Amino acid sequence: MATIKDVARHAEVSVTTVSHVVKGTRRVSPEGRERVEAAIRALGYVPSAIARSLKSNNTRTLGMLIPNSSNPYFAEIVHSVEDRCFGAGYNVILCNTNDEAHRQGTYLQVLAERRIDGLIVVSTGHDATLATQLAGLSIPTVLVDREIDIAEQQPCDLVETAHMQGGLLATRHLLSLGHRRIACIGGPEGIAPSEQRIAGWRTALADAGCGTGEGLLWHGNFTSQGGYEAMHAVLRAPEPPTAVFVCNDLMAMGALCAAHERDLRVPEALSIVGFDDIELTAFTSPPLTTVAQPKQRIGALAVDMLLERIDGKRQDARKVMLQPELRVRASTAHAPRRCGMSPTHTPRIAVVGSLNMDLVLQVQHAPGPGETVLADALHLVPGGKGGNQAVACARQGAQLALFGRVGDDGYGHTLRAGLDADGIDHSGVQTDTETTTGVAAITVEATGQNRIVVVPGANGRFVLDAAALGPALQGAGGLVLQFETPLPQVLAAAEMAHAAGCPVVLNPSPIQPLPEALWPRVHTLVVNEVEAAALAGQSVTTPADAAQAAQALRAKGPAQVVVTLGAAGAVAADAAGNRYHPGLVVKAVDTTAAGDTFLGALAVALTRGEPLDAAVREGIRASALCVTHPGAQPSIPTRAAVAHSPQPPAWSPL
Repeated sequence: MATIKDVARHAEVSVTTVSHVVKGTRRVSPEGRERVEAAIRALGYVPSAIARSLKSNNTRTLGMLIPNSSNPYFAEIVHSVEDRCFGAGYNVILCNTNDEAHRQGTYLQVLAERRIDGLIVVSTGHDATLATQLAGLSIPTVLVDREIDIAEQQPCDLVETAHMQGGLLATRHLLSLGHRRIACIGGPEGIAPSEQRIAGWRTALADAGCGTGEGLLWHGNFTSQGGYEAMHAVLRAPEPPTAVFVCNDLMAMGALCAAHERDLRVPEALSIVGFDDIELTAFTSPPLTTVAQPKQRIGALAVDMLLERIDGKRQDARKVMLQPELRVRASTAHAPRRCGMSPTHTPRIAVVGSLNMDLVLQVQHAPGPGETVLADALHLVPGGKGGNQAVACARQGAQLALFGRVGDDGYGHTLRAGLDADGIDHSGVQTDTETTTGVAAITVEATGQNRIVVVPGANGRFVLDAAALGPALQGAGGLVLQFETPLPQVLAAAEMAHAAGCPVVLNPSPIQPLPEALWPRVHTLVVNEVEAAALAGQSVTTPADAAQAAQALRAKGPAQVVVTLGAAGAVAADAAGNRYHPGLVVKAVDTTAAGDTFLGALAVALTRGEPLDAAVREGIRASALCVTHPGAQPSIPTRAAVAHSPQPPAWSPL
C-alpha cells in the first residue's frame, strides 16, 4: 500500500506539500498540485484516517447501539441518524445487541477501541452494568428512548418520547369510541418505555371510571410473534375485550393476524391501536391506528446533541422529551352494539315473509304503452322478499328459520328444495292446498334496473303460527320482517319478538302506511329512498335529504334507520347522528335482489354484535356483488365472497 512518502517521491515534492494538497490546508502551485494528484492516482494512495485521528485526536466517527435491528422502529431512527451524520461529515458504526447484555458490553469495548468521538445508545432492557460501563468510557453519549442513571461526573444526554402520554392518547381514543373493556399488550416487564405506556393506559381507564385494567394486561416481547401469541391469549379470556392497546406496532401486526385467524373483523368486532407508527402500519389490513413517535426528529436531535458535546459547545447534560401524536387509520371503530349474540357465535335469525317464483325477462328496455319488445332471455328462479332475505342471511353465515306460505305445487316444491340447499329451516313455511305459490313477473333492462309485478298467491293467505315462531325467537339475534305478507301478521310477529327481547329489522316493502303500534316495535328500519320519502312525507334525492328523513323516522320509534340510495350508497342514522356511506362502483346486471341482499348482510352483522356503520358497510359490499349477476337468489353472494370484495370508501358525518 502506497504511503505519503511514496507519493512525495513520485511527484518530486516534499511530504509537507503532499499533506497540504490532501488536506487543502495551504496554497500549492498549480504545477505542484497537478504532480501530486497524478501521483496519488498512479499509486492508488488512500490517506490513513487512523493516522489523521492520532494527530487530531478526532476520528469523525460515531458509534450507535440498538437492541434489535429487525425492528423497523429502530431501523427508521438509524436512517435518520445516518442522514444527519453524513451531512455533518461523520461516519457511523452500528452495533446490534440483539437484546443481550453480554453482547452490549462487548460492543461497547469494541467501539471504545475504535476511538469513536461519541456514542448513541438505545439500551438493551436488562443490563444492570450498563451505567458503569458508560461512565468508564469518558466519551460524549446520548441515550435514546430509555433513560439510564449515570454518575454525575459523566452525565448523558437523553432524547425520548413521552411514553405515558402516548398510552393516554391511545386509550382515550378507544374510550371516545365507546369502548369500555380495553385490554393492553405490553412489552417485556421492566422495560421503561413499556411500563410508561402501560401506566398511560391505566390512567386513562381510571379517569373514565373503567377501573385500572385488572385482568386485562398481557405481555409480549416487542416482536410480531409475541403480539400474535399475546392476542390469542387475550381472545381466550372468558370475557374478551372490544379493543386492545398494543405497546408497539410489530406486536400489533401479530395481533391483527391472530384476530383474523379467530374470524374477528377489525375494526367491526375488535379495535386495535399500536405504538411507534412504523412505515409498514399504513399497509396492514386494515391500516393500523397507532401512536406516532417522531422518529426522524429523535435521530436528528441525538446527533445534534452529540456534536454539541464533541465540539465543546456544551458541557451540561440535556434532556429532551418529545410529544407523540395519534394517527387514526382504519383499525379502530365505535364499540360493537351487542344484539344478544357474541361475535364468536353463529348468529340465529328468524325471517317472516314471502316466497315467490320469479319469472325474469331480460330486455334492452321495458316496453312503453302499446309497445311490444323482444326479450333477450327468460329465467325461472326462486325469489320473494322473505325468501331472498333468508337466503342472504344464511349465505352470510347465520342459522335461519323461515316462516311463510307456498302452494302445494311445483313452484312450492322447487322453493323448498332451494331452501334446503342453503341449510334454511323451513318447517315454519306452510303449504296452502287452495291457492298457488306466489309469482313475480320481473323485467330487467340492460342498465340493470327492474320493474316488478307480484301475484301474492299463498303469501296473501299467510297466518302466523305463534306456537312455531315462539321457540325460534328464544335466543335469536333478530327477526327480519317485510310487507309481502298480510300486515296484521307482520304486526303480530313484531309483538312476539318484542316480548321475547328479540330486535326487529323491518323493510316496509311494498310501501304502505305503518300501523302506529308497529313503530315502537322496530329496532332497525331499512328503507330505500322512495320508501323513505313516502314514510317521512318529503323528497329524498340526496344524502342530506336521506339524513333528514331518517331522523324523522327515528322520532317515530326505531333506534336506528338506514336509507339505501342504490349505487350512491346509504345513510345511517342513530342517536350518535347521521353518516353517509358512499357506494362501490360496479357494472350492474340485475338489481332485483340488491335491497334484500343489503338487508340480509346488515342483519347478520348487527346480530354478530358489529356497530351500525360496520353493518352498513357489509350491506354495501354484499349488494355490490349481487348486482353483477343475474337472478334474485342466484346472485346473492356468500360470506367468503364478500370477505374478498373491495371495501367501500370511508363514511363521513352529515
